[in-house]
Amino acid sequence: MINYYVTHSLSSTYYKNKAAEYNKYASVYKVGPTFYIGHGQSLAYNTSGSNPGLYINGDTLNGKMRNDGYNSLIHINSDTLVPDKSYSFQLQQWGTAKYTFHQLTFDNSGNFYCAAKTSYKGNSELMLFKGKFDGDSVSVQQSKQRIYPFIDSKSLQSVSYNKSNNRLYVIANDAYISLPLNKWDALSASDIDYSVLNVKRETEDMEFNSSSDGDAGIPYLLLNRSPELLKGTNTNF
Repeated sequence: MINYYVTHSLSSTYYKNKAAEYNKYASVYKVGPTFYIGHGQSLAYNTSGSNPGLYINGDTLNGKMRNDGYNSLIHINSDTLVPDKSYSFQLQQWGTAKYTFHQLTFDNSGNFYCAAKTSYKGNSELMLFKGKFDGDSVSVQQSKQRIYPFIDSKSLQSVSYNKSNNRLYVIANDAYISLPLNKWDALSASDIDYSVLNVKRETEDMEFNSSSDGDAGIPYLLLNRSPELLKGTNTNF
């Protein structure tokens, strides 16, 4: 945004005023070069394991849109803000590669998670995937369990991990679910928390305070149309 407003500042008073506003904060930003990522949507930081760092999922390979049934997990150099490594993998159901994902999160052990939605007997069904790094490649496995019925939302928006309770959160428009990762492949119905918000807006993301202060584990929920950030009142999410 800083680059955009500064670049256009000579074209109108509006951009000139915006450039002045954003330049007040320019010292705390580092703006990297543009690069082609496709749909994007996710950005997650891996703090653990053998491959720590900043990652984003992409629909591209060598700067071109993929059409080979694979997904890209792309590492971003945190110093230069440039992609420097890409991992390719497939999301398979019953041995058939057919799913792409636009959500991403990591747990404390460096495993990553994503989700996909399909239709089954007239309702939506949620599929979960868990991946791990293996040297210069990644391996991804689908959970043996699928969640059905899942809220019939048009979009899956994000997945998030809360290290305070070791739970995975899947956020869709107007709804979210959470489940314990220590019961991966062994879930019962009582393990799953399911909330429908009924705000008729896009529920974009949920993230959790990971600090050691009194807000540890507190959730933050991002809504869109119009943009709004909500802060939870307790950690019981």
